[in-house]
Amino acid sequence: MKKHQIAIAFVVVVTASLSLALGAIRTNLGDPGVLIGSKPIHDNDGNILLTNSIALPPDVGFFTGRDVTVSERTVEWLPPDTTYGFRDYSDTDGFEARMQVVLMKKDRTSIHKPEYCLYGSGMKITKTETVLIPMKDPVPYELPATKISITRRIEQPDGSVAEWSGFYFYWFVSEDQIVADHKSRILLMARDLLQNQVLKRWAYISCLSLSSPGNEAALEERMIRLIQQAVPKFQLTPPPDDLRIASR
Repeated sequence: MKKHQIAIAFVVVVTASLSLALGAIRTNLGDPGVLIGSKPIHDNDGNILLTNSIALPPDVGFFTGRDVTVSERTVEWLPPDTTYGFRDYSDTDGFEARMQVVLMKKDRTSIHKPEYCLYGSGMKITKTETVLIPMKDPVPYELPATKISITRRIEQPDGSVAEWSGFYFYWFVSEDQIVADHKSRILLMARDLLQNQVLKRWAYISCLSLSSPGNEAALEERMIRLIQQAVPKFQLTPPPDDLRIASR
């Protein structure tokens, strides 16, 4: 997005926020673009923190899923009307990846710039690019996503520290929109508020994995395969016409 577009988006967001605060706009709440299930989310001690979550698939193809507990700090930090889901997936060759979905409702602060989480986790960003992931279901289309190349220093079993590398893929969906970056989402959210008086329930979807140096190509291939197989099982948003391969 160019600088003048960012400036326009900022003005629109501020205007919409002020209008909402003053009660000038009565908004309708959009539908979620991801599947919500009844599976509860637990904390590290096994206590139930939330009674529902995003319905990430238990297992996907050759990938075995595992529940992820959530810290109370995470729950306290996110707005109370946030719905989310976390799940780790692995295969028999040692590959592991975490898929995460954060779904906003009325409180728009549920979703923030994704890079903040990476920096907060001690990761270093080495490259950021927009990619199109080929999908087969529900129809052939290209899923727009941001791909971040990352490194992180990890302590090894012998006590030494090694720098591992990996990738962080993320994108955003509403009930009828799919975008790869945070700025585009903000602009669309503001436009829908002002033009249609609809607050879309945007979801932030991500996939993260790290591996020892030299395995980047194989790691990326497996992450894309996981995304291709898992996403159709919980992402409800139909691909817009401009992303459908058959329409080109």
